[in-house]
Amino acid sequence: MNFKKCLSFGEKYQQELIKVLKPNNYKMMEGYFKEYDLIIDDLLPIYYEVKADRYAYKYNQFCIEFECFNKPSGIKTTTADYYAYFVVRPNETYDLYIIPVIDIKEVINNNKYDTIKQGGDRMASKFFIIDIPLFSKYKV
Repeated sequence: MNFKKCLSFGEKYQQELIKVLKPNNYKMMEGYFKEYDLIIDDLLPIYYEVKADRYAYKYNQFCIEFECFNKPSGIKTTTADYYAYFVVRPNETYDLYIIPVIDIKEVINNNKYDTIKQGGDRMASKFFIIDIPLFSKYKV
């Protein structure tokens, strides 16, 4: 899937997060914006990075990007408070996990991830592969 298709797929799930959380005030970032995807500002601003993954259900693992084209990206560049991670099944149903970024970074810093893989558009990205059960308490 190329970048434009990935972006469109991701934006669909940004809208889905809005439906789930039902905030009064929010702002969605448009296009490529590496710090976060969405701000919900009902009382205090809360920043979300939204991920939608079509393969996580199959492997029971999250794929957390940290590098793209040999530069920090994803978890290393986000300023979000939370990752909203949609595990999307082929029938378009999903599980949603809203995980504090600090907890993802703790798993990574404590080497509790399964492995590191390379992939994405032009195989230019690197990812931490993390078992979903580590974050089961964050399932919405």
